[in-house]
Amino acid sequence: MLRAEGTVVEPIVFTSFLDDAVDGVDSNQDGSLSSPSSADWMNVNFYNSAPSSVVRYARVFYGGQGVSNNPNGWYPKYTGAFSVHGAHPQITDSIFERNHAISLYVEKGAHPLLERNMIKNTAFASQASAWMSGFGVRIADASSTADIIGNIFEDNTIGISSESATSTPLIVKDNTFTRNQKNAEFNYSYGDLNLENTNNQDSERKGGLYIQLVVRDGQVKTLRADTMPYVFRGGITVAEGGILTIEPGAVIKSASNPQASSVPVVIRGTLKAQGTEVRPIIFTAFADDSDGYDSDGAAGAPTSGAWENIQFLGATSSNSILEYVQVRYGGLGKNLCPHAYLGGPCMDYKGAMLIQDASPTISRATFDKNLAIAVYVAGDAQPIIEYSDIHDTKQAIKNPTTSIGGIGISIGAESLPALTDNTFTNNFEDVVYRP
Repeated sequence: MLRAEGTVVEPIVFTSFLDDAVDGVDSNQDGSLSSPSSADWMNVNFYNSAPSSVVRYARVFYGGQGVSNNPNGWYPKYTGAFSVHGAHPQITDSIFERNHAISLYVEKGAHPLLERNMIKNTAFASQASAWMSGFGVRIADASSTADIIGNIFEDNTIGISSESATSTPLIVKDNTFTRNQKNAEFNYSYGDLNLENTNNQDSERKGGLYIQLVVRDGQVKTLRADTMPYVFRGGITVAEGGILTIEPGAVIKSASNPQASSVPVVIRGTLKAQGTEVRPIIFTAFADDSDGYDSDGAAGAPTSGAWENIQFLGATSSNSILEYVQVRYGGLGKNLCPHAYLGGPCMDYKGAMLIQDASPTISRATFDKNLAIAVYVAGDAQPIIEYSDIHDTKQAIKNPTTSIGGIGISIGAESLPALTDNTFTNNFEDVVYRP
């Protein structure tokens, strides 16, 4: 057990041998010939212990040196300036600055409390194996979690990076982010969403919370509303038998994925997205700044078809309910003959919302500035679409000589949707029945 409890006036300092500025002492006695840099020393390691270690009012500078895992070359493993292995330390009111690759590293079933710390300027490691680098906090495996409360993350590559997927929730609340390339990223593509987050904000209203999310058969998960928007690069997938609830007020922005031209929201289970008139749930483009967050950091306005769509596939998704949901700038089509010698492009559009052999309920929704088709209904589908506003659906290119779309709702011959008291404005066609 370590008890390192300083005070505001007299903090405890962990730093480099070359750091003359921190205490005014030239420890290596070379005058001004040397200066400290990240990775000057390795780290402080916390292993499983009871009672828990306590670090308060500490200063941690220039640590994070890696350990080589390859005897024939320098391929370091970085485990932070503070490294927590299966332990439960309380680390509060401290400053982590100019550490290398990772400031705080968490693994092997650890559960630290990280509260009221400032974590800033974590250096990006340039070695070949250091593609995951510049992290303020890195939760490295699914068995670990943390309480990350009231911290400041500033000028890191990624403020928080997490693989946590335990039965104990990862608590992320009341944190402030400034000038990080990404504020936070949470990977739930293979694990269980168990994230309790609220009141996290970027001081410059940029970026968001990056998340990958899969809800599997038998899982019941909740995506909570936060002050910042979510940014999805891997889409959302709810498998048959899974249930995902999205809280009122959540904003979900879809960003392009380097590994895929488009990534939809795919629902084969149940999606319960029930907003309110005051706090709607919003699915929109990465470039849409209307929530007050400039998530993509660019000046350009969003365009129709900036992302693909929300897909309800099969009868197992029929218990889904969307109420007071806004769907904007979706409807990206697929090019079925992308090469010029095939006469391309040959675009196929399936709506900003695709309902295929499914019967979800869509109530008091808004579809705005989507491309080609707002809602596409196909197969044995009997959805309820009521009291919704569908407007400004844009026409799109079908092939080099033909345009298509601008359609509010496109209905297939086998489908029998129940349409009640919907409003259509500025579409090329409001409702189309396909043969």
